[in-house]
Amino acid sequence: MGPEEFSTVYDGLPSGFPPVPTVGRLDKETSGLLLFTDDGALTTRLLRPGSGCEKTYVLDVTGVVSDAALASLSEPLDDLTKHTREKVRTAPARVTVVSRSDEGARGEVVISEGRHNQVRRLAARAGFAVEALLRKAMG
Repeated sequence: MGPEEFSTVYDGLPSGFPPVPTVGRLDKETSGLLLFTDDGALTTRLLRPGSGCEKTYVLDVTGVVSDAALASLSEPLDDLTKHTREKVRTAPARVTVVSRSDEGARGEVVISEGRHNQVRRLAARAGFAVEALLRKAMG
């Protein structure tokens, strides 16, 4: 069974792997690091906004990539909290351009929160078409 045949991440785990929950999640279009733990305190430290736990993503975008559009990736994003629907503003992201060409760019985006599809929404706001998104690190 190849990776493209998995219904969920659990289908790809070795036989007999204990039923341990994931720390956060990745959407279907995002690849990369996914942690498993049954340590509730660790999960809270890794996921709680304001905890200081950074998440690093590699973002590949296509199209014309202007300096202004790249700079806008680091600007805060207006959002709503999940349960109370209060308006919040994310912390600024740190963005490093890894490579750039006439066809697109690759950047490393570091966020200190983990709002729903935050990196994809930053890219959309900048006018980028996301070719690939990979979570490289947590913490």
